[in-house]
Amino acid sequence: MRRSLVITDLTRMGGDTVCVAGIDENGECIRPVTPGGVKRRHLSRKGRLVIRPGAKVEFDLSPTHARPPHVEDLSFEPGSVRGRGVCTEGDWSKLLRNSCSPTVSHIFDDLLEDGRYVRPGAQTRSLGTITNARKFDVEIDDAFGKRRFLLKFTDDANKRYQLPINDLTFGEYLRTLVANSNETKAESLTTGALSSADEVYLRIGLARPIQLGDYPKACWTQVTGIYTFPDYLRGKTLADFY
Repeated sequence: MRRSLVITDLTRMGGDTVCVAGIDENGECIRPVTPGGVKRRHLSRKGRLVIRPGAKVEFDLSPTHARPPHVEDLSFEPGSVRGRGVCTEGDWSKLLRNSCSPTVSHIFDDLLEDGRYVRPGAQTRSLGTITNARKFDVEIDDAFGKRRFLLKFTDDANKRYQLPINDLTFGEYLRTLVANSNETKAESLTTGALSSADEVYLRIGLARPIQLGDYPKACWTQVTGIYTFPDYLRGKTLADFY
């Protein structure tokens, strides 16, 4: 079935694999999946970046075995992808606003445990949006020998979160800032951009189930998209950071 989505999530996974999600004209969130995973090469058609946040993209989608909480999964054939333009700033803001939940916990039907994870099989969804977050703090963490980008923020329930940032574009932007200056400067610039924006929308998602430390196997929360108005990227896209 041909369906057009506005891309809302472009998430870094392991190696060359990424996660893509979008919202259709009925407000339904869909995550296109394909055997072997979505690769960075699948984001472009004829050398042009097609799958990126705010873009309108048409997929040939079919049912797949979706395991809760990842109920948004639908299968697609990478060769079926067609770009259909990009949202105006007003339409992009409106779509994000219409997808919002009041709080992070509300996204996951209050099944979020320890403010950090949802158990596999939980009868909820795996993606959502919040706005009105505040007290932002972007941190670069190298404590465990692997560089991580973290976002601290407080939501409308006055709950404080510290979540890994796996927004692919934001991550590449932050890496560019580090390369051109240093970690402290990059943290300051990105924190300032979020704190000074008129509107900030955070896409919050659940990773696939994994065992971490002494915790039970779980779907861990992550920041899958960071969007500001005015745009912190100033019109740049992922293609500008390759």
